[in-house]
Amino acid sequence: EPEFTKDPAKGFKNPREFFSAIMDRSIKGKQDERLSFLAAAGSDEQNETSDQWGGFLVPVAFSPDLLQVATEAYRRGRPARPGGLPADGGPLVTGLQQFMVVEGWESLTWAVLDHHRRPKPGFHALQRAMAPLLVCAELLDGRGRPAPRPRSGRVIQLRGWLINDLPEAVPAGCLTWSVRPIRDPRLPGGSGAEGDAEAAVDPAGPVEAEGVLAVSGAAPDSATILGESEIRLAPGWHRIALRLTTEDGHPLAANHLDVEVRR
Repeated sequence: EPEFTKDPAKGFKNPREFFSAIMDRSIKGKQDERLSFLAAAGSDEQNETSDQWGGFLVPVAFSPDLLQVATEAYRRGRPARPGGLPADGGPLVTGLQQFMVVEGWESLTWAVLDHHRRPKPGFHALQRAMAPLLVCAELLDGRGRPAPRPRSGRVIQLRGWLINDLPEAVPAGCLTWSVRPIRDPRLPGGSGAEGDAEAAVDPAGPVEAEGVLAVSGAAPDSATILGESEIRLAPGWHRIALRLTTEDGHPLAANHLDVEVRR
């Protein structure tokens, strides 16, 4: 236990100075943790300033994928129709608000903007998950239970959702989905930042699975389960890309989810 935590008043002029020291110690510890992780992964990244480190706090500890999975799960809990129950019969969610948007200083938080008001990777994940017209993928195990981090070789049910919070109906069309391998988003050059989203997918990499789900349309203010597809994935990171189009091919919405499949 650090000595300054035993007697907070000793050696500090005021509480702010004390808590600043705690945060500095915490951030330094996270820096060391990240450098150890990079060294084990074979990276030669050894020189990071505190300002550079702030951009990595979310993907290393509070993953943007976790923020996206949680937000989309809450969105799926909305009533299938006004005054009704969720489409999957699960717990009813009547509202959703992001707890923290901007961090006050460089710290490990759920904030999606850093203390310089720059977007963290979680910002782009939250932006996609909060889209008024949302298409998203829910992963279930063989027993129909949520499986956000599935195991390799086991059956995964990919359930497609269409959530329409707009005041107008969605026309008939289709939801096209595909799964491709990606680099580990926790490493530099991974998919953590929106600018790296396309670079993370190997264009020459194989399409591990793909399919199309029919969309008969969606009423205003509604949530709809479009269908399920069975897939199996190898260990590693994968990107599930989704694209909603009308019958004549006009794009309506798009989303993607990065998933780690465990051995």
